[in-house]
Amino acid sequence: MEEPSARAAALHTLPRRRKNGASRAHVRRMLPVLLVGVFCLYGVWFTNAAAQHSADLSPAASPPDAREPPVLTANLEAQSTTSAVGVVRSEATGGAAAVNAAASALSIPEGGQRTTAATRIGGTLEEPPAAVGTAASAGVAAPMGAAASSCDTGMAPAPAGGAAYVGDFSGASHLSVNPLADIERESMSVSAWVHLDKPSSSGEIMSIQTIVANKHSGCGVDADHHGFSVFINEWNTNAEQLYVSWGNDESGCEELATDRGSAPAGKWLFVTAVFDKSDAALYIDGKLHAHSGRGIGRLRTVRQPPTPIERQRRAGGALRIGVHPDLKHALRGFLGELAIFPAALTDEQVLRLYSCGSPMPPLLKLEWRESGPALSDSAERGVAQLVDALSKSSTPAPVATASAGGRHTRPTYSMQDPLSLVDSTSASHTAFEAPHTRLRRQEDTSGRSSPPSQGWPLPWLANRAPANISAEARAASDKEAAMRVEHVRNAFKRAWSAYRQYAWGADEVKPISNRSHNWLHMGATMIDALDNLWIFGMKDEFVEAQEWVATQLSLKRAVGISMFETVIRILGGLLSAFELSREPVFLSKAQEVADHMMYAFDANPKTGLPCTTISFANQRQCQYPSWAGHAAILAEYGTIQLEFKYLAHHTKQKKYWDVAERPMRLLQGLEKPHGLYPTFINPQTGRWSSQKFTFGALADSFYEYLIKQWLITNKKEEYLRKMFDDAMIGMAKLLVQKSSPSGLVYIADWTGSSIQHKMDHLACFAGAMLAIGAQDGYAYDKEYMSLAYALGDTCYEMYARTQTGLSPEFVQFVSGRDMQTPRTACFNIGRPEAVETFFVLWYYTRDPKWRDIGWEVFKAFEQHAATGSGWAALSDVENPKKKRDDKMESFVLAETMKYLFLLFSNDDPIPLEKYVMNTEAHPLGRFEPMATNT
Repeated sequence: MEEPSARAAALHTLPRRRKNGASRAHVRRMLPVLLVGVFCLYGVWFTNAAAQHSADLSPAASPPDAREPPVLTANLEAQSTTSAVGVVRSEATGGAAAVNAAASALSIPEGGQRTTAATRIGGTLEEPPAAVGTAASAGVAAPMGAAASSCDTGMAPAPAGGAAYVGDFSGASHLSVNPLADIERESMSVSAWVHLDKPSSSGEIMSIQTIVANKHSGCGVDADHHGFSVFINEWNTNAEQLYVSWGNDESGCEELATDRGSAPAGKWLFVTAVFDKSDAALYIDGKLHAHSGRGIGRLRTVRQPPTPIERQRRAGGALRIGVHPDLKHALRGFLGELAIFPAALTDEQVLRLYSCGSPMPPLLKLEWRESGPALSDSAERGVAQLVDALSKSSTPAPVATASAGGRHTRPTYSMQDPLSLVDSTSASHTAFEAPHTRLRRQEDTSGRSSPPSQGWPLPWLANRAPANISAEARAASDKEAAMRVEHVRNAFKRAWSAYRQYAWGADEVKPISNRSHNWLHMGATMIDALDNLWIFGMKDEFVEAQEWVATQLSLKRAVGISMFETVIRILGGLLSAFELSREPVFLSKAQEVADHMMYAFDANPKTGLPCTTISFANQRQCQYPSWAGHAAILAEYGTIQLEFKYLAHHTKQKKYWDVAERPMRLLQGLEKPHGLYPTFINPQTGRWSSQKFTFGALADSFYEYLIKQWLITNKKEEYLRKMFDDAMIGMAKLLVQKSSPSGLVYIADWTGSSIQHKMDHLACFAGAMLAIGAQDGYAYDKEYMSLAYALGDTCYEMYARTQTGLSPEFVQFVSGRDMQTPRTACFNIGRPEAVETFFVLWYYTRDPKWRDIGWEVFKAFEQHAATGSGWAALSDVENPKKKRDDKMESFVLAETMKYLFLLFSNDDPIPLEKYVMNTEAHPLGRFEPMATNT
């Protein structure tokens, strides 16, 4: 059993209320304007009221006046969260009927029994919440209270004498109440004093600490997730945020939260959650910290604010204190004076509640009191009181008292069941309970934006100044990221272990059936993930893969393959492994792969545009897709330059440079409609064969490589920078649109004659591209960053607005309805472009917002896509129960997991000032350009 002094250092005490002092002050203020007769009547009333108040607080409280309406007072005994055995004892003020009502109020689980004995769990005696004794007996410091004058002035509470009792929750105990009446209201408020335990070690994750809840945890869309909950900490973190969560028919976990660190463990906090018909609000120590309608705090809702919140009240079911109704996320710490009020308290009323006492009768009040009638056989049990004040009287219900009992032994484990990191050798997987709702950092940006520069074609998109992130907020983000990066590392380890066990040397592992799949016949997943192994610190695995590349990589079976995919995945993967490790085998193998592709550039002597489909075993094969009219595709011939130029620099062989540079010089000299580049070109003549523009499939990475070619050659090839800036102006002028009603910014397509209001997930790369292009002091840096921010927000919405929290392949924008998911696009194959943008925006701004939304995406993948062998593809992001596809592209590991890892890495293992990422997220070092034969 813990000594009282061991806890005393961590505890402060609860304020005692001085209502009598406040009332006297009120009388003194009214004296000048009251008539003598009224004063006399008031004095008589005040004397009687004060006497009754003193009697209520005395050790032997008198029964209520027989003329008052009967009210129910029930002693409520605590329960173990494991076995949930309850005890019912009552002290009734309303006769036998009230006693029976009190018994029915308490939740006794099916098969449970009424007992006064402590519950034995696993051979260890587990005690329910005990009551902390007086300051003298428990070693607790004197309580804090409000001086009488502070109730009028709004001053902070001042020290006061006396003793306070609070419930001690062990992490394995809770209180449970079946509402006697309609406790949950459309407008209501919940308040309590809370003192959370600090983590027992530096690595312990406290996770959600439940104060009170009548809805289940998690995000299920069902009746069990209707209702509300109030808790501290985001799931599986020590974020020290106060949360209020509610459910409706679209989401089981819509939430409002205060800022990180606002609800610290190890100190007393007075917390209040308020609902009205349209908004939710959170207060700490009487001060407003979050409000859904005022743009304060952090809000998750399915529907775009500022629409009213939608809370579906739960019909029936137990209200639990210290745990959710599904017995998850038990509290470790202390609670005192928890109350639920039948109205939405105002800011002033919340401050008064904190400083002076209750502004109105509560529906439910829970207290631990120093004295009262003892309960037999319960000397070691903590006893609380449930007060149901639902009567026709406006008089606050009297609180009957009960004995506090002794202190209990704290368990050495936590009942909150946080996620365990999955070992890389395990085939099993524990899924996240990921919210499928939007996460939005609401910021007051007034005065922090400016008009765009002259010549920028988006006058309606104001320049957004960088968020002013405090050092404390950044430190908190880094602390949280240190935990999150380990989850990403272990997700990758899980997938790599499955690949090693079931598909070693093959292109892919099937994450459901654990079979292998080939389409390039060059070990695509292994080579694509070589740099992951290095960056993630898996050096033993890197050496093992290096040995396979050196001794077993064969090009003889590569027939009918995509040149584009071979360049970005195989050539890029080998070159990146060389860049990081400087092992010569990777450079020599990359040169071997490139040499097998060189014939593809000779097929069209006039233009030098390479073939789309090639073969290493038969170098006569050179094809272009029939569905494209046998045209060359912009994203394919325009996304080979980084790899071939890097190879040329490190091998000193200019032939690789020349074949990559020739298509760029061709495009430089062509007419560019609207400043943009059509998706198709005739490979023989070098003339455009379409007028379609897009930043999605068929064109995306070409625009990305314009700026990256300029960067990788140490910003020396200025013609590439000009091509990039001209294209960005053309994009902004023709393709950038804004949705209604939410004002989401997106990049549409141009069909050749009109705008097509759709945006591919592939186009989410543009946020990263613009941010990278905004770092060198050019004319439109601020405009590029503002557009990057807006696109990043939109790309997150593509995830947050689906039932699974995962993005479809593309979305359509409909006037008045924002984005919609077409049935032809409802699948998700783990694409990386959105998290790429989140990483780059975080890298240049250090705004924790981008880490937070990246974490939401990661949790959604872990919940809906994860298997024991990686992440499967989803066939329908709007139907989480639909069968998943047994497919895991190599880019899931090489790009999606890598960008998430970099997003949460505090040590910046791949600094963007040093490296340039190819379109498959392979980092390559910078170099000086070679002379060009044009």
